[in-house]
Amino acid sequence: MGKPRDKATEQALRASIDHAYLTDESDVLTSLISGCEDLQYTEIRQQAFQLVKRSRDSQSPPLLNNFLNEFSLSSDEGIVLMCLAEALLRIPDPATQSRLIRDKLSDPDWESHIGHSPSLLVNASAWGLLLTGSLVKPDDGNQRWFLKSMLNRLGEPLIRQALQRAMQLLGRQFVAGETLTEAIQNSEKFGICSYDLLGEAALTTADAEHYLERYRSALFQLGELKTQSGKNVLKHSISIKLSALHPRFEYAQRKRVQLELIPKLIELAQLAQRFDIHMTIDAEEASRLELMLDCFEAVFIHPSLKKWNGLGLAVQAYQKRALPVLQWLQHLAQRQAKIIPLRLVKGAYWDTEIKLAQTQGLRGYPVFARKQATDVSYLACAHYLLKNSQAFLPQFGTHNALTIASIQQLATDDHQCYEFQRLYGMGESLYAADQSMPCRVYVPVGLQNELMPYLVRRMLENGANTSFVHRAADPDVDVDTLLADPFEHIKRFNFSSHPAILLPEKIYAERQNSNGINFDSPSELNSIHAQLRDATKISYLAAPLINTQYQRSAAREIFNPADQRKIIGEAFDTPSSIIPKVIEDAANAQIRWSQTSVDTRANMLEAAANLFEKNQHTLMYLCIHEAGLLYPTVRYADYKVPS
Repeated sequence: MGKPRDKATEQALRASIDHAYLTDESDVLTSLISGCEDLQYTEIRQQAFQLVKRSRDSQSPPLLNNFLNEFSLSSDEGIVLMCLAEALLRIPDPATQSRLIRDKLSDPDWESHIGHSPSLLVNASAWGLLLTGSLVKPDDGNQRWFLKSMLNRLGEPLIRQALQRAMQLLGRQFVAGETLTEAIQNSEKFGICSYDLLGEAALTTADAEHYLERYRSALFQLGELKTQSGKNVLKHSISIKLSALHPRFEYAQRKRVQLELIPKLIELAQLAQRFDIHMTIDAEEASRLELMLDCFEAVFIHPSLKKWNGLGLAVQAYQKRALPVLQWLQHLAQRQAKIIPLRLVKGAYWDTEIKLAQTQGLRGYPVFARKQATDVSYLACAHYLLKNSQAFLPQFGTHNALTIASIQQLATDDHQCYEFQRLYGMGESLYAADQSMPCRVYVPVGLQNELMPYLVRRMLENGANTSFVHRAADPDVDVDTLLADPFEHIKRFNFSSHPAILLPEKIYAERQNSNGINFDSPSELNSIHAQLRDATKISYLAAPLINTQYQRSAAREIFNPADQRKIIGEAFDTPSSIIPKVIEDAANAQIRWSQTSVDTRANMLEAAANLFEKNQHTLMYLCIHEAGLLYPTVRYADYKVPS
């Protein structure tokens, strides 16, 4: 039996999640570090050192590691290759592809990469890029145009085919198969797996229905495989993305999403329960978190699933809200007397989150600016999960030997139930170095056109010179440099954010960035609604700015087009008799404006911008009602969970 519902506690826990969205990084780190002060880093470093050493000694590096070591994404050549390969798959016509190749391949220093790698294929690639880069350079006048044209025609089609083939080879390092059947066969040797059907967010209802059918089919296939062949797929799981199941998966559309998406989720969960297959809701962008938690709760508490402990969730430690999310989930699990399989990951959208916060003009960032801060958050969350094993089945997604060793020390109970997870094509030698570590393999499944967004994320994560995977596989990197204590690092910088990553309002040196509205924050939306309600109490009159007399009684009423009974305000139109004078005044004003100094004009424009920002809610109210639009006012509490 679960505990009686405590709405006040639930609301307080959800409020703490919202509060942590964009909060100050140093405040979060100060509270996080207190939970992990008992970690013994001398022992952890020794264990991690042995893991890395055995991993390096166990086998020769795979093709992917050789490629990343030679063409690191910290080099110009690596960046060119990644951008080019990603772009080629999105360009439909050969002519544009050839122009892109000519632009990108002609400048980098390919010759410097020949003979460095132990891989014959990587060296052959460097030779090919050198020769092709020379062939596709624009004519410098020293060669006959006919020969140059012929070489271009021969070279660029071959480059297109070679790069597309290279992406397929790299894709096979990360993706187990184009179909679930193929993926199961290729991953069978790894034991327990979690299958992820690749695909980005749905853009249309048809997209969402397509993904829903894929998830249904995958669950049936795993269930039938278990029934017919007797194979042990009992522990296998499947990951689903909520943005793939609804084309408007965003907080501002939460009422529609809840009405349309939750019944589909319940159907999938019931199917997973039928076959006893765990189903994990995968992590996505920070803006989707609140809505994701709402949907998770609705399915988790559904009466038909009250005895099923197979609905899981992925939580990203690089979000400042990670620990408050776990605290809310722990209360939810305790209330229902159930267990949540919880996949803890560090996060794969860091660059996107930083840039989105800047373009939206938010007051802060949803993610930590320092990599070491994410490591600290991850360990604090891991500690919380292991302390609350009555509510969670902890699943630690990591390829970092120091993180693995830290978790093993935190799990002091010999009978503690938890598992590690690694991505298909990554970390195999690291986990093979210690067979005692229970490890589930996260297995992506998809076609070539679905692969690229996933592959780019993996390459960006693991090809950069700060990546643990990239550096651990590089024999030139000393092991000791990989095992720095993240707690000591953030203490050294007094828990501060990275100085190179300025707050969104300060990203421009010459001016202040405009302040935006966080439409994904419940508290901020509630504040907006309150100010919009206040705006209804104001009496609005639109009148000419020119020097003229008018009677209020002569003004005409302006109605809301969506509700003709509602008067928004009144307008006094400019009399037609004075319009010539208005035009003359405007022409004279333009002359005066052109003669005004640049600094004065800039100050006036900035003052106007400040007034727009100061009165933005009043302006929003007028725009909404004068256009006859409706803004959402439905709270989650108003939504009834389908039975």
